[in-house]
Amino acid sequence: MKKLKNRTSGITLIALVVTIIVLLILAGISIQMLTGENGVLKRAGDAKELSGIGQEKDILALAYNSALSKKITEDNTTLVTDQDMNTELTGYEATAKGNDPIKVTFTESKRQYSIFSNGEIRYLGVKDDNNNDNIEISVTTIETESRAVYLSVNAKILEGDSEFAEYNLKELEENNPEQFQNYFVEEYKSFSAKNGAPESYINQISWSYLVRTYVGSSVQEEPTVHDIFNRIFPNSTYSNVYDFIACNHLTFTCNGIEFENGFVAVEPGCFITASSENGDYGEYNWTAYPEGKVEMYSGTAVEKENNKHSATITSIDNKNVEVPEGFYYGISDNVGKVGEGFVITDHVKKVGDNYYSDGNEFVWIPIDKNTLNVEGTNKKMAELVDGNYKGILYDLERDINGNTILDRCVEPSIVSGCDDTNPYQSEGITDALLQTDYNNMISSIKKYGGFYVARYEMGVENSNPISKINVKPTTSGYNNDPYNHENNSNNETKLWYGLYKMAKKYANDKQSVVSNMIWGSQYDAMIIFATTNSNNISPSMGGSYVSGIGYTGVTLPAPGDKLINVFELAGNLFEWTMTKNGNDARAIRGGYRGSPHPITFSGGMRPGGQIESSYITYGDGGTRMTLYIKE
Repeated sequence: MKKLKNRTSGITLIALVVTIIVLLILAGISIQMLTGENGVLKRAGDAKELSGIGQEKDILALAYNSALSKKITEDNTTLVTDQDMNTELTGYEATAKGNDPIKVTFTESKRQYSIFSNGEIRYLGVKDDNNNDNIEISVTTIETESRAVYLSVNAKILEGDSEFAEYNLKELEENNPEQFQNYFVEEYKSFSAKNGAPESYINQISWSYLVRTYVGSSVQEEPTVHDIFNRIFPNSTYSNVYDFIACNHLTFTCNGIEFENGFVAVEPGCFITASSENGDYGEYNWTAYPEGKVEMYSGTAVEKENNKHSATITSIDNKNVEVPEGFYYGISDNVGKVGEGFVITDHVKKVGDNYYSDGNEFVWIPIDKNTLNVEGTNKKMAELVDGNYKGILYDLERDINGNTILDRCVEPSIVSGCDDTNPYQSEGITDALLQTDYNNMISSIKKYGGFYVARYEMGVENSNPISKINVKPTTSGYNNDPYNHENNSNNETKLWYGLYKMAKKYANDKQSVVSNMIWGSQYDAMIIFATTNSNNISPSMGGSYVSGIGYTGVTLPAPGDKLINVFELAGNLFEWTMTKNGNDARAIRGGYRGSPHPITFSGGMRPGGQIESSYITYGDGGTRMTLYIKE
């Protein structure tokens, strides 16, 4: 009989460990697939959430349309209200509150929605239990000459259905004598939840003179209301713009963009929210943008035609305009007519079905290709002298219609007292360079029939020149400018030379245009064309002081400061030009903040430092860009 060997069947310890490790890895992968950020359970939860939002939106749409249908049947032209929505939502455990927009909260899901007057339904997220929806927002509008509308926004925090009680400094002093020891309250002013300032001080920033400390006969310190407030309420945040009693600093947004107590709207639609760190919240849908200010542009950038760097576009008033490649052009009446200022922009944004400019804007100035006359006139912009083109300047201060020639052959030209002397020789400004630039510009005009002038005074953004609404124009100053213009201490724009070089930078990344500081002959051509084509000329309007806002310091032109869609010729800043003024100065044109100088004003400043006129500082001098299309 055969003897069998004794053997043990099974797996080794090492194999067991390896098997366990593999199983753990597979289990981890499975768990990750189920519960991870993109896991099956997460996606299922998201799908459920989206499904819930969709269902609730359907409920709101049905309720809104039902309420609207009833109004139409009853020939009622009023908007659907929160009361109407609450009637329609009976049985859905949802509550509507407020109007335009109406805010609806579903009780079980705590999801919130806004319903706007056009029927749009917007999901806001899940309601925070600390969010009381208790901020009431009010908006006052102030129009400027341009499309910009300044929204002055105020908010007050409500407590239940009633406002916070009104307090004043005297009451604070009486209730908190230890905090006011040795303090003399110079002026008693009331404060309310609506504003942190009394009515007469709403737009004032400094509070240092409202409360003073006296010890004996000498002033030891001058604490502000802010200081006193923080001593009484040490754990709260005080703002002299927002609510005083609620002790909350409010954060305002318009379409998601934060702002202080005012916002500049440049196109329709501004959904305003106000919130505090304590959970207070309110919203306001501003829909009162003036219809006549809406500026619309083409939605597709121009492509060049044939042997040009442009395409020929027919304006609304049936004029042919050359629009450079890569730019968009105005298609509404207020920006699409040559006679009123045909506007192009280098960037647009789509809102709904329309396109609005959020880029750099320029206005077309037509010049006859053959005669170089300003279109519609017999006034020449330039003439050929010994093989080179020379600009013609007009005495517009005495005759705004351009019937009197002031100078010939002074443009282009260097300023011998500065350009060719130390320390400015290194700038490389020569007669030959300027003459070549001018010849090229005129050659372009003879091919395309015009040039473009910047709609606004030149600003600087990320070291690049801009011509945009609601920005601070840059100056040639290098000292502290009390009006807080942009880049007044920036070496890139210091003196005439800095502005000249900055203006040239705009076209560095453009295939179709060349940019430059405005020539005096271009400035005159612009004014002559405007006076020929427009009856709305306000040559003496000065400054950038907008009633209700004050001096803005940015490109928000005051009423009247508009010339065929070109703004701020009468103010914000004097404008340096390429024209020489004598042997040692460059010409400045137009008016500046608060000045009675007309748009036809022409003065002189040395480009290298010495100021010819005692009332002019370098903080008053900016410039304006022009474009011509490459041949």
